[in-house]
Parts: sequence; C-alpha cells; structure tokens
Amino acid sequence: MINITATASQRKFIDKAQKDLREIKKVFDANNTEFFLLFGTCLGAVRDQNIIAWDYDIDIGVLDSTNKSKIAVKLVEHGFKVTQWKHYWLSIKRIRNDIIWFVRRRDKIVGIGEKNNESITIPAKFFNDLENVKIGNDEYLAPCPT
Repeated sequence: MINITATASQRKFIDKAQKDLREIKKVFDANNTEFFLLFGTCLGAVRDQNIIAWDYDIDIGVLDSTNKSKIAVKLVEHGFKVTQWKHYWLSIKRIRNDIIWFVRRRDKIVGIGEKNNESITIPAKFFNDLENVKIGNDEYLAPCPT
C-alpha cells in the first residue's frame, strides 16, 4: 500500500467517490447485476484499498446488459444524472462515474456503446474469475490476472 497524504480537496473527492460507488453498488445489487472495477478505480482498490485521490472519476464495467434500462431508471431515481455517450454511460451525482457495458466475444470482452459502437477490447481471461477487492470497508469485484 502506498502511503501518500491527500489534500483536503482530495479527501473530499475520495469521500464523494466512495458514497457514489456504494450507491451504484446498491442499485446494481438490487437488479441482480454484477459489475467490476476498471482502470484507476481498480488500481486504487488493489494497491491501496481505496480510491486514488487524483483520479477524479469512478470507472466500472458490466458484462450483463439484461437489466440495463432498468438500472438507468434506478440510478436516476437515486439522484444520478445518466447520459449515454458514444462508448459508455456517464453518470453524475457527487462525481463523474463512467459505466462501460461489455459483451463477450470469443477470447475478449468488448465495450459496446450507442449504435453498437465498439470501444475498448480486453482479453476475457481477466474476467473469467473476478476477485473481491476492498475500498474502505466495502467489497467490490475486480478483474483477476490469473
């Protein structure tokens, strides 16, 4: 774990990010849909068991689009503003939250946006067995390198 002293504004961001992520998890859990941490959010959880203070957004991925529209409605009901961008959803409540919806294609997962535009492609082997990671006292799923 890296021990870096966060500034007051960075601590405020971390608090807001943890609250948003906790609330997003409640919405996904209530809709029986798993999500996993991505990018800097995943790095912070694995390395520091926390949000990276200078990352300034939350990144999550979803492999199951069954409840996609229901989840959008529920996020809005929880006070999030949800916008479909070209390759992901942008949801904002306290901070920016990027949600990428993926599909499995052979040996990779592919991020799919509006009009089925493909964005990011990642080897599927990292998503076959997701592992539990912590941010503060909360557990989330993350890609596993094995």
